[in-house]
Amino acid sequence: MKMTISIVMALALGLASYSATAQKETAKPTSNEETRATIKEILQETFEQAVHRKPDGTPESLNLTLLHVTDKNRKRVRDCGDAAVNVLNEYSTDNEIWRQRVALELLGGFRSDEALSALVDFAEHSEVRYIAVGQMAQYPIDKTRPILKKFLSDPDPLVRDAAKRALAAYGEK
Repeated sequence: MKMTISIVMALALGLASYSATAQKETAKPTSNEETRATIKEILQETFEQAVHRKPDGTPESLNLTLLHVTDKNRKRVRDCGDAAVNVLNEYSTDNEIWRQRVALELLGGFRSDEALSALVDFAEHSEVRYIAVGQMAQYPIDKTRPILKKFLSDPDPLVRDAAKRALAAYGEK
């Protein structure tokens, strides 16, 4: 009898623990600070996937081909809603290019006017402007056409090429 009660209690505690873990993973941030913390955590996780460390643990190099956000983390950011767009936009002037790249990748998951405005900010101010311009191909052409046409005369050839490719995706030249 004691053994049966112990097993039932262990199962109940295990389920309660599992339920609490599942709730933590799916809990949506409720404030700007929680959204900021969630995005910072996702940026760090993404960095850790792509970094090669020396034996002493210090970063030695960053493999940009591995610098991509998981689907689970994309969903976590989308679940933050418009607050995430505002936080991601703050990275347009970040001094670390890898953070700019990851923020742009995450912004690509939104299709709101606010997200498009953030892409324009990145395209005007960041070190990875060409990526921001390329992301605009995911938005309706009637919203992006004038913006993309402006970037056709940008002094940076990577930005011009990204604008051409984005317009070409809509069959425009």
